[in-house]
Amino acid sequence: MASPGAHETLTPGNTATGITSTVILPTSGDFSGIYAVGALITVETNIINFCIDGSTPTAAAGTNIGHQMDAGQSYYIEDQQGVAQFKCIDRVSGSASKVKVTTFF
Repeated sequence: MASPGAHETLTPGNTATGITSTVILPTSGDFSGIYAVGALITVETNIINFCIDGSTPTAAAGTNIGHQMDAGQSYYIEDQQGVAQFKCIDRVSGSASKVKVTTFF
């Protein structure tokens, strides 16, 4: 069973943003040198589009690439590759979304 180990808050804005490399592969602490095998993603404010397949999500007014996740919704990524490839962007340009991430090891 995986244990929670690192966390951060993402504010993607108009640029596709991924999980910080040191949250995926910590350089200190109990999980130093170990890759995250899962991540809990929660949207705190507004709406995002996200991808976990290596694609770059876009805003709805653009090409609208990615899955939509609304404020209050959560998603668990169950594999190392999906964690590494996660990217999100504000669904509506300039909406200042806040996304919480906790990685599991």
